[in-house]
Amino acid sequence: MMGQQIFFLTQSRKKQQARCRVEKIVVGALITDKGGRVLLLKRNMEPFLGGKYEVPAGVVERGENLFNALKREVSEETGLEVKALQQYLGSHDFVSRTGKRMRRFDFAVLAEGIVRINQQEHDDYSWSAPGEKIDITENTERALSAYNFAIDKTSESS
Repeated sequence: MMGQQIFFLTQSRKKQQARCRVEKIVVGALITDKGGRVLLLKRNMEPFLGGKYEVPAGVVERGENLFNALKREVSEETGLEVKALQQYLGSHDFVSRTGKRMRRFDFAVLAEGIVRINQQEHDDYSWSAPGEKIDITENTERALSAYNFAIDKTSESS
C-alpha cells in the first residue's frame, strides 16, 4: 500500500509543483531506533541554521521518485540503508534560505546499518528521546509533531 501512496504522491507533486510554482521538492526521513529515539543530525556551524539538529532530508533530483530520493539522502547523510517506508507524515511548503519555494514530504522509515555522518553538512548526531529538549529546525519540528501525532493515534486505537 505504501508503494501506491508513493506513486500517488510522486504524480500529485508534479501537478502541484506546476500549479503552485514550487521550485524544488524535498524529502525528509524520520528514523527511530528500537527504543523509539529519533536520529537527529547536527548541522555544521554555518550562518544558515548552524548548530541546529534536523532529520536527514534533501532535494529530489530530476526524474527521481520520492522513495528513491529518501533512500539516496539517508545513505548520503547517514550511511544507513532505508529498508522500508513505515508511514507518510505529511507535507508542507516553506521558503529556502535562497528564497526558493519548496515543498517537503516527510516519512517515517525503517533503516539499518551504522551511522556515519557526512561531515560536509553535519558534524554530529544524536538519538533523541521523545520530549527531549534539543535545538531543532522548524522543518524537523513539523516532522516530529506529525510522527508523535501518528503514534498517539495508533496508541488510542490499540
